Amino acid sequence: MQKDAAKQAVETFSAVPLGIAVGCITVFVVIVAGIVVMRRRGASRRYGQRRAAGAPARLPLDPAASPEERHVAAMQMTGYENPTYKYFESSAASA
Repeated sequence: MQKDAAKQAVETFSAVPLGIAVGCITVFVVIVAGIVVMRRRGASRRYGQRRAAGAPARLPLDPAASPEERHVAAMQMTGYENPTYKYFESSAASA
């Protein structure tokens, strides 16, 4: 009887560290995943606020502008330049 009780106690105590280790790993993974999600969420919210170096400061948009005009203005604020105009400007400057 004593051997059975001792064997059961050893099995119980050997399972406790394993349970604690699994719990700690789970908590660590949850914390790391939370940090990654928060960083990505913050970066996506800040994306529209970034501007290219040398780009002009933001100007208020005309509230009467069409959705297309607002979209183009927003793209230009983040550094977009129409390649067609860029081509004609470079060819006009070289001529």
